[in-house]
Amino acid sequence: MEEIMIHISKLNKSYGSKRVLKDIDLNVKKGECLGIVGKNGTGKTTLLECIENIRKWESGTVSIQGVNNLGKYKEVLGVQLQSSSLPADIKVIEAMDLFAVEHGVTYSKEDYEKFGIQFFLKKKYKQLSTGQKRRLHLFIAILHDPQIVILDEPTAGLDIEGKEQLYAVIDELKAKGKTILITSHDMTEVEKLCDRVAFVIDGRIVRIDEMSTPENEGKEFVICIKTQKGIGNYIEGISSATYHGKTKEYEEYHCISIASFLNEFLLLVLQNDDEIEDLYVRKSSIEKELADLIKGA
Repeated sequence: MEEIMIHISKLNKSYGSKRVLKDIDLNVKKGECLGIVGKNGTGKTTLLECIENIRKWESGTVSIQGVNNLGKYKEVLGVQLQSSSLPADIKVIEAMDLFAVEHGVTYSKEDYEKFGIQFFLKKKYKQLSTGQKRRLHLFIAILHDPQIVILDEPTAGLDIEGKEQLYAVIDELKAKGKTILITSHDMTEVEKLCDRVAFVIDGRIVRIDEMSTPENEGKEFVICIKTQKGIGNYIEGISSATYHGKTKEYEEYHCISIASFLNEFLLLVLQNDDEIEDLYVRKSSIEKELADLIKGA
């Protein structure tokens, strides 16, 4: 049985009269990287803050490894939030040393070079760019080798080199069996790093998709077709794709092999004395899935 590292049940959180989290249910498995996506203001950051126990909620439960007292699990969590900040005049090297002493750990030059921190070690925090601050906060978040790493928009403000360094660090954490939660607006990033993705719409998790199962791979191509009669009348005959309903005059299929689908589809069109009026193919993506969910909310 897979070990559940984070269990959330019926979690509700409001700011005044505005409910930002609505009956959130979520299990995060040991060793997985879970992406949390949604437009701004849907409650993604608030959810992470509740898990970290810096934000109180009205009802529901959050437990880490089966324990509800999150204060006891400070050492298990490594957190980098959008709101993370340090004293303006503290130097980078001083901040790193401070956190190392607090957690009773040491670090090497090799450790911080993975983040490119060697180039601004002696700068004060107030002198750092947004990207440099991101690198520093991520380094501090995982300095004590936590079992669970929570990253809120970790690549915001990073250049291409910084992003690649971060991806390498996350791959290393995954190889060590760490459990990782990531929020991001970069859907390519989520597809690259995550094992599952949770879609948050208006304070609710409306769907969780696997990223690497045959079922998900079946969504690799999206084929939209318009025929004279409407193929919805004989869709049962197609086994090489999954039917995803009708948008305006187009029927939508998700498939792995375009050739296999077309072989079946064209035969059915002929058998049903139908004619193709239009057809187009596109790659499926989390970004499109999210846009469709937002549109349908």
